[in-house]
Amino acid sequence: MRKSITVAMIFVLGIMTAFAAPTKRIVVNFWHSSSGVTGEAIMAQAKLFNESQDKITVVPTYQGSYDETTAKLQQSIPAKTQPAIAMLERSVVPQYIDNGLAQDLTGYMKKTHFDPAVIFDGFLSQARANGKIYGLPYIRSTPILYYNKTLFAKAGLDPNRPPATWDECLEYARKLTKKDSSGKTIQYGVGMAMYDTWITQGLVVQAGGHFFNKDMTDIGFNNEIGRKVFNYIKAFQKDGSIRIPPVQNAFAIQQQDFVSGLACMTYGSTGGLSAYISEAKNNGFEVGVGFMPKNVTYGTPTGGANIIMLAPCSDEVKDAAWTFMSWLMEADQAAYISAKTGYMPVTKTAANSKIIQELWAKYPQYKVAFEQLEYVEDPTSTPVWTQLNREGGVILQKIYIDQSITPEEGLKEMSEMARDLLSETY
Repeated sequence: MRKSITVAMIFVLGIMTAFAAPTKRIVVNFWHSSSGVTGEAIMAQAKLFNESQDKITVVPTYQGSYDETTAKLQQSIPAKTQPAIAMLERSVVPQYIDNGLAQDLTGYMKKTHFDPAVIFDGFLSQARANGKIYGLPYIRSTPILYYNKTLFAKAGLDPNRPPATWDECLEYARKLTKKDSSGKTIQYGVGMAMYDTWITQGLVVQAGGHFFNKDMTDIGFNNEIGRKVFNYIKAFQKDGSIRIPPVQNAFAIQQQDFVSGLACMTYGSTGGLSAYISEAKNNGFEVGVGFMPKNVTYGTPTGGANIIMLAPCSDEVKDAAWTFMSWLMEADQAAYISAKTGYMPVTKTAANSKIIQELWAKYPQYKVAFEQLEYVEDPTSTPVWTQLNREGGVILQKIYIDQSITPEEGLKEMSEMARDLLSETY
C-alpha cells in the first residue's frame, strides 16, 4: 500500500512539473535606430540571445533615425516608459552622462570581470567621463574614401591605387569629371555631402589641426588650418569636379550618385560598405576603398552608435540589461554585427576572430577600413556637441551650397557659435 501511494505521489508531482508555469523572464526593452540590413542583424542577435538562456527576453524596437530615437527617449523618461538599453549616435552620449541618465557601467564590469581593454580605445572616447565608462560601442564606423574602380580604369587611372593625398584627390577628380556636348556635367570626380561637420573633422586633423582648442573654449581651426580645409573643398568647386547634394536627404543622394556612376569618388561611412559592394555589383562595377586622403597626415573621426543603459530602470532590469550588453561584446557577436553590416569590429577579439579574418580575405575593402583606425581622432566629448555639430553644418552649407559667405567668414561664424555654446559648459 505504502509503495502504491509513493508511486502515485511521484506521478502527480511529475504531472505538476510538466505543466508548471515557465520561469518568468525579465524583459529588457532595447531601442535602436537601424533599419535595413543592420536592423535585421540586430533582430537576429536579440533572437539568438533570447534562445541561449531562459531568464531574460530582449525586445529590440526600431525607433527611427538617430534624432528620432533621441527625441522619443527624452519624452519617455518623464513618463517612466524608458527602455533599459538605448542605441544612440555616439556624440549624443555625453549629454546623457551629464544629466545622470546614462548608468555608470564600471561597477557591472568589475562585478562580471569584464575587461574594457578588449574594446578599441578610440571607440570609448564619447562614453568615458571622470574615469568611468557609461556606454559600449555597438555599430561604429569611420568615413572612408569609396571609389569606382571601373571608371578609374576608363580614365587611365590605376584602379588599385586610390588617391593618397589631397593634391592627388584634386588631380584624380579633374581627370574623372566629364561634360556632354552642351557643357552639362554628366560625371563628377567626387560627390560629398556637407550636411554636418563629420567630414570636416577628418579634414582638420589631416591638415595638422584639432577640432577644438586645448581649453575647449573654441574651435581649434580658426586659423590657417581652417582656411586650408575650406579652400581645399572650394578648389573642387572651382574646377567643377565635385557634386555637393542638397541638404534634404543629402547622404541618400550622395550614395545614389556614387552607385549610379554620377560621382566617381565619395566619402562615406564604413557602415555602408556592404550596401555599396552589393549595389556596385548590381550596377556592373567594382567598388574600391581607401583611407581619407592625407594633407600633412592621415586622420579620421569615428561615427556610428553606442549603447547605454538607462539609469532610472530598476536594479533587476539593469542587471539583465548588462548581461545582454556584455554578451554583445563577445568575440563572435561583435564579429557578427560587423560582418553583416560593414560597421567596424569594436573589440580586439572580434578583429582576430575567424569570422572577420575570413571576411577580410574575401573582401579586402573591409580590412582597409579597419586599418584606418590607427589615425582616429574624435573631437573631445561635450554635452553641447549635437547642437554645435548641427549649427556647424548650417555654416558649411552657407560656404559650399549657398556660397553666400567666404571660408574666412565661415570660420568666424563657426568660432563665434562654438564659443557661445562651449561657454555654457566649460
